[in-house]
Amino acid sequence: MVLTEELLVGDEIGNVYYYSVEWPSQDKRDLFDWHGSMTLMARISCHSQQVCGIAWSRDGEYFATGGNDNQLFLFETRKLFCRSRRRSMDSSSTMNVRNGNPTGNSAVSGQGQVLAITPGQEKHLFSLNAAVKAIAFAPWQSSLIAAGGGSNDRCIHFFHALSGASLATIDCHAQITSLVWSEKRKEIAATFGFAQPEHPYRVAVFTWPSCRRVVGIPW
Repeated sequence: MVLTEELLVGDEIGNVYYYSVEWPSQDKRDLFDWHGSMTLMARISCHSQQVCGIAWSRDGEYFATGGNDNQLFLFETRKLFCRSRRRSMDSSSTMNVRNGNPTGNSAVSGQGQVLAITPGQEKHLFSLNAAVKAIAFAPWQSSLIAAGGGSNDRCIHFFHALSGASLATIDCHAQITSLVWSEKRKEIAATFGFAQPEHPYRVAVFTWPSCRRVVGIPW
C-alpha cells in the first residue's frame, strides 16, 4: 500500500485540477528508487474567472472553491466522482514528483482519461457580492462552512454544507482576506483588507453561533 493524498489547484481562467499524490515510504523509495507520483484525476470547469479560494473539510468529505466571479461552489467528494461521466476530451497525466517528468500512467485505472466536471455537478452553489477568497470549514463540524467576500461584499457568510442553508452573516464593513476556525473553541478569526472607518480592525475573532466579536486588533 502507498500513502496517497489529494491536492486541488486552481488557475486564472476558472479551472480547478484534482490531483492524487502518491507518497511511498522510505523503504519503498530505497528499494524501487521511486519517489512517488502526482496524477491528474479530474478537471473542474465551473468558475468563469480566476479561482482565488479553495478549502477542504477536515474529513475530506467536502471541498469548496471560490472565484473572482463571486461564486462559491461546494462539492461532495465521493458522490462527485460516482456521478460524473468520464469524457474522452482529456487524456490523463501522471508525473514523477522528484523530477516532474511524465510517467505515462493512466489517471483512472482502465480509463486513461481525466474526469471532466462541469457546472451542475456541484452539491451547492452560493453567490456572493464580490470575489470569494476566504473559505474555511469548521474542524469540529465538517458541515459548517464560512466564506468571506471581497470589497463589494465585506461579509462573512455561514452555510450548512448538507442542506445548503444560509445560517448567518456578519457584516464586517471590510474586505475579508482570510478565515481560520479555532481547533478547540467555537470561534473563527478573520483578517481584513482595505480598512473602512466603520471597521478599523485588521484581525477579529467572532464566536459561533452568536457571531459576537470577542477580539479586535486595530490597524
